[in-house]
Amino acid sequence: MKIGLEGRKALVAGATGVLADGLLRALRDNGAEATTSPAEGAGAEIVVVVSAGAESGPVADNVATREAEDEAFAELARTHGPRARRLIHVISVAAVVPIRGAAKFSARQAGLASLTQALAMELAPACLVNAIAVGGFGVGAERFVSHSALRRQAALDEIVSAALFLANPQNTYTTGHVMTVDGGWSAGYARNF
Repeated sequence: MKIGLEGRKALVAGATGVLADGLLRALRDNGAEATTSPAEGAGAEIVVVVSAGAESGPVADNVATREAEDEAFAELARTHGPRARRLIHVISVAAVVPIRGAAKFSARQAGLASLTQALAMELAPACLVNAIAVGGFGVGAERFVSHSALRRQAALDEIVSAALFLANPQNTYTTGHVMTVDGGWSAGYARNF
């Protein structure tokens, strides 16, 4: 997907890994001056915050990560929100449909989805705040894939395209939305539990 981000500054924050790297590369490929450095990202128009849950699933579920994410998501929004035009949270699809056996993880991800919606109201109309709920990607993807309609893992480009849609300057009326990119897992079509 190609969009026009020339001359725009972007910050990719939060968890690091394949997903964060792909988002950073896509923003740069579309013309943004994108960085992972909070200092260099000061005044960013586009802020993408990646949850460890999106990168690593329930494997990343520990107290330190949980507390850091809750505070970091809110802090980044309040720090950059007054200047940013787009704030995108990348979270786990467990935010939308809980994962059996991962109740605490699911609840924390749901909290990040709720935070997204609350910030959308708080920072409107200047900043559009949305989330992408990722499933079937990274560590533990098999758990999603075996119960999803498409029965395959997500390609990085499919997740990145959703982020670019939300970052697109021409997208001016989407806020408070949690977009699932999960191969139909959250629809419940193929799950047997």
